Amino acid sequence: MAADVCRQHCAALDITHPGAADYLSQVLATMRGWGIDYFKIDFMYAGGYEGRRHQHVTGVEAFRQALGLIRQAIGPNRNCWLAARRSSPRWGSSTPCG
Repeated sequence: MAADVCRQHCAALDITHPGAADYLSQVLATMRGWGIDYFKIDFMYAGGYEGRRHQHVTGVEAFRQALGLIRQAIGPNRNCWLAARRSSPRWGSSTPCG
């Protein structure tokens, strides 16, 4: 996913692309397999910005897909904390993923 944010060109992992979604799922599942039970994921807000994606979805829809993918990959009994930049009026500062 690519977008112009604050007049800067930015890129984020496009989880609407099957290859990217599989990659992220595998990384998180591997970490879960190592026994990690607390996941903190920073800069989540970037995936919610509007921009080009593999699927034609809004930033919010892509963000929701990412939340579901993360929860499925780490499992229901693992703790997860998503962090966004403090100045982001759209996403707030930090949110537990559920």
